[in-house]
Amino acid sequence: MKGILLTQYQQNLSDLLKSLLPVELPIPEITKDEEVLIKMDGSPCNPSDIAFMRGMYNIRKNLPKVAGFEGTGHVIATGSSERARMLLHKRVSCFTQADEHGTWAEYFKTSFKNCIPVNDQLSPEQAACFYVNPFTAYGLFETSINSGYKILVQNAAAGQVGRFIRIMAKEHKIKMINIVRRPQHVEILKKEGEEYVLNMRDKNFGEDLIKTFAGLDPCIALDAAGGEHSGHLLNTMPPGSTLMLYGGLSGKAASEFDILEMIFNRKTLKGFNLGDWIKTKTQEEKEEISGYLQHLIITKACETKIQRIVGLHEVQDGLYQYLTRMSDGKVIINPAINE
Repeated sequence: MKGILLTQYQQNLSDLLKSLLPVELPIPEITKDEEVLIKMDGSPCNPSDIAFMRGMYNIRKNLPKVAGFEGTGHVIATGSSERARMLLHKRVSCFTQADEHGTWAEYFKTSFKNCIPVNDQLSPEQAACFYVNPFTAYGLFETSINSGYKILVQNAAAGQVGRFIRIMAKEHKIKMINIVRRPQHVEILKKEGEEYVLNMRDKNFGEDLIKTFAGLDPCIALDAAGGEHSGHLLNTMPPGSTLMLYGGLSGKAASEFDILEMIFNRKTLKGFNLGDWIKTKTQEEKEEISGYLQHLIITKACETKIQRIVGLHEVQDGLYQYLTRMSDGKVIINPAINE
């Protein structure tokens, strides 16, 4: 089979892209009862994939390994476990951050526990992106609601995770404060009915943030950015608020926290990791959540934006486009596309 093999971590993005070439690899063999072999139909690139390949993510594998954390395909072989055999010939969405080959290849082997059956009505492109962003959005939203907050703040609100969170907030009548980075995103979200949309690159952003939070109850902010913005956001939020980090799009450490503000106004900083949250769910709970999220996509209540589909031989060009136009949607790697 062909796959995109990561041979070493490359912090420099240019060097990283140059190193990502398809190579010939043996097709994985089933060696454990719980394993399944998936013929891949597509895999996206996510910010977590980029951070991982740069060596800037908490997940580190013993290299060389095929890159890619998620994807979709058909199960063509399984181990002897009953739960694994139930997936034979089924179409699944898959996700893993274990020390094994990833999804950017023609075939992918993993545990049945890392797979969820997907509806035939889900397009291959939507199924490829189904695990990471929709489940992250659900996990963030569930964690926020279970913590008792009635007001949610999110940056990267125009992104894939932000889109799903906005849909869930409307369903539960939760007040949303959305932060974006482009004037056109302000217009788009306003047209979609969002009342509070702030542009973090606007010169009046700081003042607008203070006015927006004035008189509000405690909030929880879902932070995908990091950097100085994290501190400025938490410092401005009402007493008793929480900032929950789940990404680092800025490429910088979260900073500028006012320690006295946190101490005397009882503010909290915490993290969210999809892999850890998923482990708290039973297989039945995951399938129930999956059914809800698939329904949102199939009914077009919320979809993941796709900007391009590339073959394994086009990964360098495809990832460059994704890195320079991330808000335009996902780039999908389809191993069936040949040179």
